[in-house]
Parts: sequence; structure tokens; C-alpha cells
Amino acid sequence: FFFSSRRRHTRLQGDWSSDVCSSDLEHYFGIRSYVALAGFYKDFQSAIVTKDVVFDFAGYTNPSGVVPVSDLGTLDTPTNVRGGWVRGVELSGTLDLASFADWLDGFGIMGNWAHSASSLPGTDAGGHPSPDTTLDGLSEDVVNFVEYYEKNGYSFRIGQRYRSGFSALRHNAFRFVMDTIRPEMVEIGRAHV
Repeated sequence: FFFSSRRRHTRLQGDWSSDVCSSDLEHYFGIRSYVALAGFYKDFQSAIVTKDVVFDFAGYTNPSGVVPVSDLGTLDTPTNVRGGWVRGVELSGTLDLASFADWLDGFGIMGNWAHSASSLPGTDAGGHPSPDTTLDGLSEDVVNFVEYYEKNGYSFRIGQRYRSGFSALRHNAFRFVMDTIRPEMVEIGRAHV
């Protein structure tokens, strides 16, 4: 068995920064087989989310011809916030099928399952303040499964991937819009000689 644990402070792209704690437990058996369990937790000191902020539109051209009551309005824009977290766990493994029968030499299977969750201060899909906004593009569950053959310079793989639904932010002509993306299943085939 192999066990490791880490805790560190990270400075991510832009104004994202977090304290990170992660650990994993691995067990290797045979020449090409293993099983592993890993987990992580990130506590964000600063993050970037999209939310409505008060903005002074004085000096901007108003092509509509309608005279506004005030130059102050709301602007839906990426904004620095404090707080939030993301956490997850992953179970993964590879099994060399030759450990069961010599004629299966070169064949194997590998797979993983990852479960994650997040919470960031921000706005919900309707633009209202929400203390529980999920991280854009983060699926709660992701599963990968691959069957393979690798021997004598040949490599063939057939795989399948599942990703649960997630929310994603896009910008239309007027404002940022939160979309919910449906779960997806992808099948992959690949061969190398």
C-alpha cells in the first residue's frame, strides 16, 4: 500500500487562490495493476464569479433614444468574491487480465469514478444573489471505462465515458446566462500500430 497526504496554499490563474488538502491511498498488485482512492478539498480565499454589480453608465452612448432616470444601473460581470469550496473523491484502477490466464496477456481494463461538489458565493440562474452557486463546468459524477490490448507494439482501446449534467455560463448579446448541460455518454475507440 502507498499513502500520501498534502496540504498547501495555491495561487491559481487570475485572482483565484485556495488552501488545498488532498490525500490518496494506492495498492499495486502484479506488474500492471492497481487500485486507488483519492480525495481533495479546496477552500477558496478568493474566486471569480459572475454577478450583478452597480455600474455608472454616464458617458456611454444610448442609441435607444429613451432617457434613463439615472446613469446608475446593474452590470452582469465577472467579479472577485471571497469564500467558497470544492471537494471530491475518486476511485480508480487498472487490471491486467493476464493475471487470470496466460492467453489474456496484453489485455486489460481500467476505469475511474469521480464525485465532486462545490459552493461559491454568487448569483443563481435568475441573477439573484445566492450563497450556493456551483463551479462552472463541474459535473457531480464522471465515470470512465476502457478495455485495451497492448502487446508487441500494437495498442487498441475501446472506452466509454459518462459525465453528469453541469451548469455553464455563456454570454448572449445582453448578459451572462446560466445554462444547464445535460448528462452525456461518449464512446471512444482508438488503435495504434
